[in-house]
Amino acid sequence: EIGGIFALTGYGAAWGNAEVRAVQLVIDEINEQGGINGEKVILIIEDSQTQSIGVVNAFNKLVEHDQVKYVIGATWEAGTTTIVPLAVNQKIVLVSPSSYKGIQDANSKYLFSTYPPYGYEIASVKNFYEKQGWQNYAVIYNGEFFSEVTKNVFLEEAKNAGWNVTVVLEQETTDQDYRTILLKIKEKNVDAIYAPLAKDDPAKGQLMKQMKELNLNIPVISTSSTESSSLLKNYGLVLDGLYYAFPLDAPGYQEFRQKYYLKYGVEPESPSAATAYDAANLLIGALKEGQTVDEVSEYLHLVRDYDGASNVISFDERGIVSNKEYKVKTVRNGKFVDAN
Repeated sequence: EIGGIFALTGYGAAWGNAEVRAVQLVIDEINEQGGINGEKVILIIEDSQTQSIGVVNAFNKLVEHDQVKYVIGATWEAGTTTIVPLAVNQKIVLVSPSSYKGIQDANSKYLFSTYPPYGYEIASVKNFYEKQGWQNYAVIYNGEFFSEVTKNVFLEEAKNAGWNVTVVLEQETTDQDYRTILLKIKEKNVDAIYAPLAKDDPAKGQLMKQMKELNLNIPVISTSSTESSSLLKNYGLVLDGLYYAFPLDAPGYQEFRQKYYLKYGVEPESPSAATAYDAANLLIGALKEGQTVDEVSEYLHLVRDYDGASNVISFDERGIVSNKEYKVKTVRNGKFVDAN
């Protein structure tokens, strides 16, 4: 049995549902092939509701009631970080498809992430930003784990690149009125705004809408989570001028994409669909070779150059993927397109 903790409801549901579909795709594939050593693999799914307490409750239920030793999840940083110490203390192998920071910081033999560190996003695309002449930045972020971490990564990369960050402004996650801080930014001489907001829809949509209402024609840069079908549906043309890093296709992505579409009738809805698919495949591969938690952990730590759907994966000593390339995408005429 494998446990799965995903944000199936709440504002992370687009990512969580894509993750659980990708993991279920792997489980179905392996069971059609006879399972592991002749035994069917059972995926026990829990909904975190995009809440940290929901992640903790789901983890405790899986470990204490269902007696699982292997968990895929949870969706996003804030939730995963809450169960990192629990997994370490109880020797549970945890593989996350959409968070890395808490896992990296814990540095435990039982923790892994197939989701690349955020620094790769910025490092991969900063040449594009420099070609646009963007040297002076404002930063808008939320007081939420993911937003805080990505803001800090951007500030470090900006320092290394010699960019000037003129102003850093915090907005409450629940407050969708950006006019006050946008007027402050309007007074500054900035080339672009970096906005790693916690809720893509409606936060980024409201930000772009209010900027246009204030005639503030400054490019906005955000994270790979921007490519959300609900964001595009609800805000469409007002998103023009929004830029974001997006992962380059890995060697196995198109095959995964075709399988996903054939099974579910939709495209993978988030970057973490592919990382979840890889997380499940890698864990299944480890379970075929290892009989104990320690043996499974040791197998995963030895993964090198695995041709996955999301990446060519090698885990470093902390269980984190050691590379990833990104491209720049934007919204143009109400569509997500390559910016290059």
